[in-house]
Amino acid sequence: MKTEAEYHPTRGLIEPDEEVPNLDKYWKPHFVQHPPPRIVVCEGKFVRLDVKVSGLPLPEVHFLKNGGPVRRDYNHKIVVRENNIQSLLIDRVSMSDAAEYTILASNKAGTEEIHCEIVVDKLPTKSKPTFKNRLQGPIKVGYGEDIEMEIQVTGFPLPQIGWKHGSDGLFPDGDRVNLECESSNEYTRQILTIRNCSRADAGWYSCCCVNTSGIATSNCKVEVLDDYELGRCDLDGNFYEEEEEHVKIGPSRTNKLQPFVKDAMKHAYSQEAQGNVKHRWNDSEEL
Repeated sequence: MKTEAEYHPTRGLIEPDEEVPNLDKYWKPHFVQHPPPRIVVCEGKFVRLDVKVSGLPLPEVHFLKNGGPVRRDYNHKIVVRENNIQSLLIDRVSMSDAAEYTILASNKAGTEEIHCEIVVDKLPTKSKPTFKNRLQGPIKVGYGEDIEMEIQVTGFPLPQIGWKHGSDGLFPDGDRVNLECESSNEYTRQILTIRNCSRADAGWYSCCCVNTSGIATSNCKVEVLDDYELGRCDLDGNFYEEEEEHVKIGPSRTNKLQPFVKDAMKHAYSQEAQGNVKHRWNDSEEL
């Protein structure tokens, strides 16, 4: 037998098979989004604690610090966004902000809470840049070889580093000029590499490091020399091999010189041009 429709004060006529919602039903607060249990931050940095809570009716959210309410001021703000995310914002965290924070959500159905510890690391004392490894020179390389210069510098804040060749700024191009960088909280390390160098790469190189506390500079001279200037061969282009003299193992760049220039240089380095010079081999030998 079919039951007749009933009258509901807010829904009107209700059919027998239609469910009537329980308007007196509540749901306990539940955190859909919350911060991690522990946050480590450096003094002076920005911190935010975001929470999103579900429940019926919509729960009220309170931020507590060491059991007491968070005091709002120019540096501590509590905001609510349209998507129902509530946040505690600390613009510049200080050592006094290090504490145990409790986010409390409550409604008629009950209370839920989560905890988050904020740990504040003390800001290091400011210090001007100091080179732990300076540029080492003079550097002597042959044509077509690579030049490599390395520095390591400390200072707080970490210094900004720039390189110069003579009076011109030097920038990596990803091809011939490369700069390898490595940084940590304690130091910055950079290696400058110039591949396939030529005479134009010779000169003075400078590395300048600067922060808010000061400036430091390191300089190094680079010489790009021919093989005979590096003592690798004689003026005829014959390379020397260790423990074996005057063994020709390849051509020298001196071959590119004009013949009269080679002859003049050979004469300048000859014993005839240098003259007869006696050497003191021991204390008993006269000059």
